[in-house]
Amino acid sequence: MAQIPRFDVALALINHQGKTLLGMRAQNAHAGGKFEFIGGKVEAGETPRFAIQRECLEELGTRVDALKTASTLSFTYPDRVVSLHVFWATLEDKQPRPLGTESLHWVDLDQLDDLPMPAANSVIKKVAQLPKTYHITPDFETPKSEALDQASAQSHEARSSYDGWLKDRSSLPINAMVYVRLKSLTINNYTKLFEKLAKARPDLKLVCEYRAWHKLSTLCFAAQLSTQNLMSLKTLPEPNETNPLWFASVHSEDQITHANQLGVHAVTLSPINPTPSHPDALGLGWERAEQLAELCCCTVYALGGVSPSDLDRPQGSNFYGVAGIRHFS
Repeated sequence: MAQIPRFDVALALINHQGKTLLGMRAQNAHAGGKFEFIGGKVEAGETPRFAIQRECLEELGTRVDALKTASTLSFTYPDRVVSLHVFWATLEDKQPRPLGTESLHWVDLDQLDDLPMPAANSVIKKVAQLPKTYHITPDFETPKSEALDQASAQSHEARSSYDGWLKDRSSLPINAMVYVRLKSLTINNYTKLFEKLAKARPDLKLVCEYRAWHKLSTLCFAAQLSTQNLMSLKTLPEPNETNPLWFASVHSEDQITHANQLGVHAVTLSPINPTPSHPDALGLGWERAEQLAELCCCTVYALGGVSPSDLDRPQGSNFYGVAGIRHFS
């Protein structure tokens, strides 16, 4: 039996001020008139990182810098297997030229779903919308969570706790990405509160706990695997337009290796520094954290004793963004 050919393709996510750069295929080309991310086939002897540098120079007439891994996806077709190596990239020249594409377009990130694009771009469109700050909600205090966990969850105290928690979330920025992390709640009460938040703030990119993703798949932007979830799984559902993105919490090299094997789309790497909630836990420190982040085949968020000001770290950083509770919610 003939072996199915495999191809590697490198793509660049070039975002600027809420927009992303797309090319349009020529009308007489295959899938003509469709939008696509900048990039192309990885040639023999090239690394994906080198290939995207070459492709951007050929297609846009400018180099890119600050390359960070965004995602690594594999798609199996009847006649081929395609591996997509996706990078976050910054243009050296902010006025690219359409040298290898019909035309160039800066498109609002929230309009990506409305554009005609090749089918393999469905997951990449979601990755392109990842913001650089990742908000994590605080949990309920113990007395409130006990009230909420009652079978009916209809007591006055429960409703007050729901309302107070939702009111606190009203100050979140527009279009923020928010991990609804409420470990103290039963899955039924968790689902109810998640649905209330989704209704109150439809602009938010909500991330649910892995235990609830089946119930909330139509409402959640992504599902977050705890480290325990991550290490217990052998596979994840194939990425598509209806399944959420998959995030994971990682702290070590073996966990990162497993996250890469599962094909998660983003990880939170922690703890970078000691935190008030875990003052005795030693942080990785930025130097070790950078080494671990370089091993990730996906978008990496720094977590633990960090703040949005850490986004100003040197451009060589392997982190795309930062996550947390105290400085974010």
